Amino acid sequence: MEFLLGYACFAIETGDVSLALQSIESAERLAWGKEKAVPNTGLFDKLRVYRLAHTSGPDSARPVVLEGQQKYRDRHPFYYLDLIACGAWLDRLSLGRYTADSESALTLFEKLGARGLRAILVAQGLLV
Repeated sequence: MEFLLGYACFAIETGDVSLALQSIESAERLAWGKEKAVPNTGLFDKLRVYRLAHTSGPDSARPVVLEGQQKYRDRHPFYYLDLIACGAWLDRLSLGRYTADSESALTLFEKLGARGLRAILVAQGLLV
């Protein structure tokens, strides 16, 4: 599982969308019915959003973002930030810009000192 998730991230960072989607699909198949046993659930959820947005459109990925934000808020800051970034990315895909809510939520990266995570998300194309 970790290999598939890491490979998908590498593919995203190198611009190989098709390889990323294949790796994410393989990870989803492997986790089917065992999602709670996935070792890195925040990354898994982020990649599910990425795949859904590419295969079914931003609107179909939005519920996964909202569910993840609710799940990780006040529990796991880095997973929560990943889903904040996903929400902002979906806004950019569907509206061409961040919404005021996304802009406000993205300030959490600075507040938490998560510059490295933000840089990774920029490299992956989820943030600008």
